[in-house]
Amino acid sequence: MIFGGKPILLCFLAGEAVAVEPAVEIGYRFLRILSCFFPLLYILYILRACLQGMGNPLFPMLSGIAQLIMRCSCALFLTKRIGESAVFYGEISAWIGACAILVYGYCFVRSVRIRKEG
Repeated sequence: MIFGGKPILLCFLAGEAVAVEPAVEIGYRFLRILSCFFPLLYILYILRACLQGMGNPLFPMLSGIAQLIMRCSCALFLTKRIGESAVFYGEISAWIGACAILVYGYCFVRSVRIRKEG
């Protein structure tokens, strides 16, 4: 996304170059910021799938609620301080909040299973 982001974005935009260029710049800035945190997103997906596979839907559901709260909070409150970039960082903060809940949930469920087996 960092190296090939602009050509990919141009596949989704049509129109005059003067009108399209600002949208490409904003989109590319969004991709650059998010691409640094994609490994965190991969961890989130893995933990969510592990917990669901272990038969625990509670922590994945709570992580989804946390993501919603974090995105809305950043959009409502952080935009007043740092502008439109707050929406970009809202996505990252949602991933961080969800990962925190999922890591705790995985450790909790795993420790309960170890106690039952041991």
